[in-house]
Amino acid sequence: MSEASQLFIDSLNAQISATRADIDAALIAGNVTATLRKRLSTLESDHAQAQARHESSHADPHAAAVAAAEDAAIAMARPANEHVNGALAAMGAELHLADDDNRFLDAARGVTHRQLAVHEIEGKHAGAYAKYDRVDEQIAKVTAKHDELVAARRAGDTSDKTAAQLYAVAQDKAQLESIAGSAPARSML
Repeated sequence: MSEASQLFIDSLNAQISATRADIDAALIAGNVTATLRKRLSTLESDHAQAQARHESSHADPHAAAVAAAEDAAIAMARPANEHVNGALAAMGAELHLADDDNRFLDAARGVTHRQLAVHEIEGKHAGAYAKYDRVDEQIAKVTAKHDELVAARRAGDTSDKTAAQLYAVAQDKAQLESIAGSAPARSML
């Protein structure tokens, strides 16, 4: 289980316990518990969904990442609702967001799922860049060898062996430069 998922489930468990205690206190005081029970139902539903996401994500790393993104989104949205309700209460407004209001959840999902997509793209490009980094290293080695052989020819080495090596190295260098030319632009990230 990801750390974000575990923190989210732990947070839900704490909120469920606190809400149950609030219901007990309200019952003892003779107060209405409908709002608290609705909140408890929402929390228990969120908890069940988080557990289901966790259980379904064990075999699939992508599913685990999606589940963690969903948990992070829910963890962002709930405090946003509480903050807005606090601000409304501080202003003396009688309006407030319901516990199951999802207007911030959709935005939070958009953020976390786009972050997930960016991480996946970065991971794919990292592999490609590693390949081309190796190509760049080889170009440097082949260029050094090429320069060494050209210097030897200029110094008077007219052997067939040096000529053959220079020809082979020149072809290797051209091929590596062609491969390097097909590398994805690094500015994409």
